[in-house]
Amino acid sequence: MKYCPLCDTSFTNDHTLCPRDQVQLIPSNELDPGTVIRGAYQIQRNLGRGGMGVVYLARHLLLDRPVALKFISSAVSTEMGQLDAAKQSYEQACEMGSAAGCNNLAVFYQDGKSVSKDDNQALHYFERACNGGSALGCRGLGYYWDTGRGVGQNYYSARVYYEKACNLGDAVGCSNLGGMYEKGHGVAQDYDTARNYFQKSCDANSALGCTQLGYLYDRGTGVAQDNSRAFTLYQKACNGGDAVGCNNTGVFYETGRGVGQDKSTALIFYQKACGMGDQDACRNAQRVQ
Repeated sequence: MKYCPLCDTSFTNDHTLCPRDQVQLIPSNELDPGTVIRGAYQIQRNLGRGGMGVVYLARHLLLDRPVALKFISSAVSTEMGQLDAAKQSYEQACEMGSAAGCNNLAVFYQDGKSVSKDDNQALHYFERACNGGSALGCRGLGYYWDTGRGVGQNYYSARVYYEKACNLGDAVGCSNLGGMYEKGHGVAQDYDTARNYFQKSCDANSALGCTQLGYLYDRGTGVAQDNSRAFTLYQKACNGGDAVGCNNTGVFYETGRGVGQDKSTALIFYQKACGMGDQDACRNAQRVQ
């Protein structure tokens, strides 16, 4: 099996390029702990493998919370010879004007795969990717400025690049941008604008965006407090693979907020979130058993 490093879709070995992203596919193997995916998720450990793929426990670097990442493939490549070939392909593509190739090359330098980890080179290639119209490249730049990795932290610049990513159709970029308006990072705090970006992200099926939007309705932050709406959003986030969304869905079932009280169903959601690595959910599951 092979996988696309941009969209994580798996393909049989007779495929060479991802039909969506037009980048070279990489033979699959395992992800190492510490690997950063898409500039936001740091792999911590393998949670389990099944016939459809592998699930990893990761930490969302921007939100500082655990999430589960499922890769629908046999594995993810770590064999250096294969990575060297991929790097050469991305270099050629980038020099020929491929924004996706530049973005892929930036990720190699960001993660230190087949090359020495080099944030300056990663920034250089993310910028070329972004200037070439890559939403992921713009988000990568936003991440660097947001976290201060390799550069001085600059929320204004982070906001600019997240906005570019969002406008180019990146749902996570929209979610990150909403987070900046919610916190007042680089912009005046504006809950209405935050809600709009979270909604845009959630509508594009970003589980993270749905969870963040659910928080607003859960707490009544900038919107009328609405348990039913929060529950629906958390449930959608859970269905999209967000552990926090699953845990919060369990909380609502346990307490009867926005849904009929059902502790048995609450336990199911706690256990699901626990399996994704959410320690709060593990404690909740033990408590209600």
